[in-house]
Amino acid sequence: MSNLKTKLFYSVERSDGKRFELAAQGNSTLQFGADGTPSLVPSVAAASLAGIDLTEVFTLDATPTPTTGDTGSFRLDGDHTARFVPGVKFTVSDVSDPGDTDNEGVVFEVQGSSYDVTATGKTDIVVKGGATYPDVVAAAAGDKLYIMDLLIKPPAGQVVRVGAANLRTKTVDTAGDDANVRLVAYTQSGAGAPAAAGNPVTDASGTITAGTADTINNIAISSTQILVTNDKPLYLLRTAEDTGTTFTADLLLDGQSI
Repeated sequence: MSNLKTKLFYSVERSDGKRFELAAQGNSTLQFGADGTPSLVPSVAAASLAGIDLTEVFTLDATPTPTTGDTGSFRLDGDHTARFVPGVKFTVSDVSDPGDTDNEGVVFEVQGSSYDVTATGKTDIVVKGGATYPDVVAAAAGDKLYIMDLLIKPPAGQVVRVGAANLRTKTVDTAGDDANVRLVAYTQSGAGAPAAAGNPVTDASGTITAGTADTINNIAISSTQILVTNDKPLYLLRTAEDTGTTFTADLLLDGQSI
């Protein structure tokens, strides 16, 4: 028995008979140069998201077991293996001590997760370690964990400019706090890991207010744009979740490939 991997291609034939086979890429659209040469470029609008859950947050169940310079782990109550698959990135926030810099601003990448249904009923998330990945340091039960959702990662050599971003409220209750989000372009190493400490290269933040549905909240983009490249992919990061029972929004992006 064998596994067949299938790739999807766009086949374009120019008027002079020359044919191009372009491998399909996520969030990309077909464009033609002045000489009729086709190319696939990332579409900012295609990276917009619908129905983002702004109440999503994960709470650490117990202090993780760090291993300096190598992998560490975080533990959550319940089964969250479907959300924390290999390659997913997340951050940790100390809600009891906002000034704590132990894990603040650090981006971790999931190596794997496992759920022990018979014994503890917990999910253990192991993060990637080594010289190019940040170390896990002491964290405590109650600290918050936020997933970074990948929005745009252009092919090597292409640049995308995001010039405007808005959050449109879809469903909301009046209880709870406002939700804060950031659009962050993080530098990555050649291995795809966050750079040292995972500090953002450029970002924008915004607050979406609990209230009436179908309201628009602008995300203030610094320097009028965010430049996104293959080694600086764009992520959506919740920095504070709404504590109500219902809060979803659409993320509307505008920009272009340059």
